[in-house]
This record gives sequence, structure tokens and C-alpha cells, in this order.
Amino acid sequence: MITLKYLIKNKKRTFITISSVILVTILFLCIGLLFSSIRDYMIDDIIKTRGNYHVKLETDKVPKTHVKKAVTQDNITYIVYKNIDKTYIYTEKFCQKQKCQNISYNTELLSLYGVSKNTNMKDTLISILITILVILSFCIMIIIYNSFMVSVMERKKQFSILKSIGMTKFKIRNMIILESLIILLCGLFIGFFISVNFMFIILNIINNLLSELFTEDLKLSFYLPFVLIPFVFVILIVILSAFIPAYKASKLNIIENIHNQDEYHYKSLDKLKMPITLKLAYFNYKRCHKKYRPIILCVFISIILYTSFSMYLNYGLKSIHDFNTLPNYDSQVTILDSNQDKYQKLKVFAQENSHKYNLFNVCTQTTKVSSKSYLNNNFHNHNLLIIEGNDEYIINRIKQVETKNNKMLKINQKYLKKEADIKVQSKNIRFKTKNKIPFGITNFLTKDNVVLITNHFSNYCQKYNTMLLMKSDIDLKSKITKFSEKSSITNIEYVDVRKANKIMNNIITVIKILLYGTLALVLLIVISSIINTIWASTSLRSRELAVLKSIGLTQKQMRLILLYESLYVTFKGFFLAVPFVILISYILHQSLIRVFQINLLFPFKELCLSFIILVIVIYLTMLIMHRKFNTSKIVSIITNENI
Repeated sequence: MITLKYLIKNKKRTFITISSVILVTILFLCIGLLFSSIRDYMIDDIIKTRGNYHVKLETDKVPKTHVKKAVTQDNITYIVYKNIDKTYIYTEKFCQKQKCQNISYNTELLSLYGVSKNTNMKDTLISILITILVILSFCIMIIIYNSFMVSVMERKKQFSILKSIGMTKFKIRNMIILESLIILLCGLFIGFFISVNFMFIILNIINNLLSELFTEDLKLSFYLPFVLIPFVFVILIVILSAFIPAYKASKLNIIENIHNQDEYHYKSLDKLKMPITLKLAYFNYKRCHKKYRPIILCVFISIILYTSFSMYLNYGLKSIHDFNTLPNYDSQVTILDSNQDKYQKLKVFAQENSHKYNLFNVCTQTTKVSSKSYLNNNFHNHNLLIIEGNDEYIINRIKQVETKNNKMLKINQKYLKKEADIKVQSKNIRFKTKNKIPFGITNFLTKDNVVLITNHFSNYCQKYNTMLLMKSDIDLKSKITKFSEKSSITNIEYVDVRKANKIMNNIITVIKILLYGTLALVLLIVISSIINTIWASTSLRSRELAVLKSIGLTQKQMRLILLYESLYVTFKGFFLAVPFVILISYILHQSLIRVFQINLLFPFKELCLSFIILVIVIYLTMLIMHRKFNTSKIVSIITNENI
């Protein structure tokens, strides 16, 4: 009864705490539903491409026991068992009695159902899900714990009075645990329905962005293990977060807490020369530092989470951009065995349908570069790519991504001297080398190619192709088809580079949505904990602030005190977080350089942004919570015992 009265009386704080549980439920359940939907998509895709059978084999007699369905085609029997978990056992028993040949299990499908002798995809997905939830749970548990701890801190006097009139430690502990259970049930119930609708929206966004990659749409799925595991984690987080505050509440000292003797630790500030508002803010921060620990902890966690997620995303995007070999044009059109007439027709098409293009004739010959022409001996080119142009030179640049010792390396460097001796049509010719790269030619600059730009194209190539590289704002696929039919050019090839670029950009967008969506939910939980903590702190300091108001503290000075306190708290959490941020950045970089050649990044912008946002959030929350300290309420606040 006391529990319900407290929750109803403090309905605003109860709502904030329930909101935290709702956000945790949404976060965890959405992750579980995403895994469930991906698993069901993989199952449907395997059934569509490979078939919905558990095992196929050659046998003279079709098994009848334990079999749901058996189909024989071309002497091969496809079997679907009633109990998929015993696929291997049933098949081995049957083949011991009957002669079986060419036994082949649908291993990919079985592994997604958790039935496999080797790789179990279901268990792998579950282990990944649990790992993600454990990492998130550690941070969120601290935040939820703060919400319950500040509630206990605010009600120390109340608990002490209840103990003094005969309430046992066991009942006080159970009262707080009962509060957590009521909040948990409300949070789970509301969070479940919000999660389902939220996940439905997320899946629609993913389907729209990645429709080119999927054979069919991702559908919202409720596979029981992936739904139950998040629920179990939320229940454990809330119960464990409430247990320690409940235990501490049962151990409170009656006399000390009725008189509030353990709240303050006075510090002398006489020697400090500073404005009165700054001095009062600093004094309050020092003497009530225990009350500010939950806020500092929330600041610490939020900065680490935001910068860590941002670094993961920044490193990922940098790796994609640095090692992405997609061309810098939208479309590539090639006419095989071309001639001058076809060249002119394609030129007209390029002028009408693109805002930037490079049209040229091209052929390839085997070549040999003199070893004296190289800057070092790491390059040995074999192909001479001859491109028609307005000058004559060798492009002195290698731009490619290669794998060396299981590590991706980006090469962007000169490799020839100022002049190069190259064998062309059994003749050794000396060419000048330049670093000038025509539009669209970057993707041809590999170790295997020597690229010659020449205005004497007919001297080197008798048969050639015509290639058009275009930058355009329109979809050219249908236009290329019409051009081919109208011009009677059948030997034409079209590559839609824009589509590949679009898919890559959409993948990046989906990753951003998932990462920042997760981060947003975690930060909302952190903010709710900050609001809860400041609410409790305001209640405990009501008389102190009312007294300051009564002796002449102006509204402007009150706001300055709150601003300085916000800065103190945020600075403390910020400087505690910076070493961990540096460590996380270093660890992440070390893990990535095993695969990519990438420079160390430091999240300076993310740290500054997180600091500014947290100062604003804490200051505004304090300001809103202290609106009640106006002149008309000063006397009632000072005389109120607030038991």
C-alpha cells in the first residue's frame, strides 16, 4: 500500500523511471526482433534457392517412420522429417538398415534451425545477440541503478521513520523491490507494443534502401529465443539495479538520517577569490559531492557511449571510402570492335545525356617496361592500355587496393621515372611520364597496367573498342537500349555504376540508422536518469535554495549558480571519460590495422559536441526543476519538514 501511494504521489518521477525501462525494452527487443527477422529471411532465401528438404539421398526404399514428406525425383529422394532436430539421427539409423548413396544434408537450412554437426548458425546468432546485450546491459544497469539509488537517497528520512515505528529491514527491502517490479511490468508491457511498431518502421526503411540486395523483403518475425532473451535481460537489469538500493535502504541508520547528519561535508572557501555565485556553486558541489556522483556517472557513460559509437562508425566509413574501388562516374558504355561511325554516334549520345563524360578509343597490348624505368623493383607491368587522347604520355600513378599478408593496403604513388622505355609492337619507345589522370581513368591504374595516353592512336591500334564514361543525373539504362536499337549497334555493353554506388551508400545509411538509433535510445535512458537524479537533488536542497532566495539572491544569480554547477558536474565526468575514450580509440585502431592500413582517429569533435549537449541538458533540467522557488513559496519551503 505504501509502495503504490509513493508511486502515485510522485507520478512524474515514476513516469520518468518507467520511461527508462520502456526505452531499455525497446532497445533490447528491437535488437532481438532484428536478429529474428534476419534469421527468417535467411531461411526463406535458402528454401527458395536450394529447396525445403532436410536431407537428400539415393535409396531403393523410401523411409516412412518419422518422415513428414518424401519426394523422389531422378532416383534422388528428398526427405523432410517431422522433428528436424533429429535429422542426422534418423538418417543414420535408416541408412544402417537400408543401402544409401550420395547422402547430402541441407546444412545451411539445418544450421539456422540449430541442427548441425559443424557450424550452428542459430547458436552463432544467439551468441552474437547475447554479447551485444551483455555489453549494453553493463552500462544501462549502472544508469537504472542510479534511478533507484536516488529514489532511496531522497527517502532516507522516510525509511528511517518507518524503521523507528517497527517496520523490519525485510519489509523495507521488499517495498523497494515491489516498486521495481511494478515499474518493470509497466515498462515491459508498454515497451513491447512500441518495439513491435518501431521495428516494423525500421524494417520498411531497410527494405526500401536495400531492395537491390534482397531477393525478398525482410519481414517482422517473432522467433521465441530472440524475443525471450531480451526480456530476460531487461528483467535481470531492473531487478539487480533495484536490489542494492533496497539492501542499503534496509541498513539505514535511524538517528543519522532523521536529522540528515550524513549529507554535508563543509569546505572552507575563505581563501578563494571568486564571485559569490561561483563560490556558492563550488561550495555546494564540494559539500554534496555524493549527490552528484550519479549525474557524473551518467555523464561519464554517455560520453564514452557516444564517442565509442561514433568512432566505430567513423572508422567504418573511413575504411569504406579509403578502400572503395567504385569508379567516380555513373555509367560505362563500351562498343566492341568499334569504328569511326559508331564513335561519332556515341559522342552525340554523350553530349545529350550527360554533364561530364570521357569518350575515347582503347586497345590493349602485351608490353615490357625496361627495369631502368622503374623507381623501384616492386612493379612489373605486363599490359599496355592505349587510350586515344590529345597528348602522348604514360600516366605515372598507381591507384589500387591490394591484399598483402591478409591486410588490405591502399596504393597511391608514382612508380616510373620522368621517362620510361616501353616495348610496343616489337619496338622500344621512350615516353614521357606525367601525373595527369583524365576523368574516369583512375580504375585502370593498377599494377598490371601501363596506361598510355596518345594522339597517335592509329599507329598502335588497328582493332579497338570505344568506351564512354559518363556523369549523369538521369537513369541511362533505357536510353542506352533505345540508342542501341536506333543506331543498329548490337555489340554494345552497359555497366550501371550508379547502381553499385547507390547500394553502397544505402548500406552505409542502414548502418548509420542502426548504430545511431541504438545510441539515441541509450542516451535517452541516460538523460532520463540525469533528470531523475536532479529531481531528487532538487527535493533535498529545497530549503537551502529557499533560504538563499530569502536573503536576497536574485533570479539571475540563481541561474548562474545552476549553470556553474552544471559545468562542474560535466567537467568532472568529461575528464574522467577522456582517458577511456583515448584507450577505446587505440584498441579499436589496433584491431582494424590487422585488416586495413588506416590512420589513428581521435574523436575531438564528438567529445566537444557531447560536452556541450550534456551541459545544456543538465542546466535546463536544473532550471526547470527550480522554477518553484519563487517569492510566494519561500516561507512554506523553509518551514516544511518534507518528511
